[in-house]
Amino acid sequence: MKQSVEQALENMGRVYTLEAAEMPVDWEDPLDVSFASPIAVKAEYVFDGKAVIFRGTIHADIEAQCGSCLKEFLYSMDIPFADAFSREPDEEEGEYGFDGEEVLLDKMILDEISLHLPVRFLCREDCKGLCPICGKDRNAGPCGCKPNGEVKKDNPFEKLKGLFD
Repeated sequence: MKQSVEQALENMGRVYTLEAAEMPVDWEDPLDVSFASPIAVKAEYVFDGKAVIFRGTIHADIEAQCGSCLKEFLYSMDIPFADAFSREPDEEEGEYGFDGEEVLLDKMILDEISLHLPVRFLCREDCKGLCPICGKDRNAGPCGCKPNGEVKKDNPFEKLKGLFD
């Protein structure tokens, strides 16, 4: 996602707006997630004399799988951000670099998304997951397994019981 900052560079202090939606290009470090739709960015940017500062929100819809019940679901993210782009970036300050009159936003967008991804996706906060005995989705109702761990004879996981013994 490219944004021309030519006018901002010529008019220090003047605020400009950006609204765009597209899939970012990731050539360095893939996030290993699938996006369900283009990533939307709404932001304002201004040149402060040293750097072009972008402030706004990133919206992304990710195709995810619940870490408890294994159902596929759509995980939506709305991420506020404020990042600086400079011709001589200060990496200690977290600035991104750019040349010419255009800023490439892809790395910044993917960095912000990766910082806000959950360690484990959950389809809902109170997901009960799968029964460890019979494998039934406990969100759909009780499975009938006894809490002390007695295994039913028709348990599909019974064949795996001694696998690591």
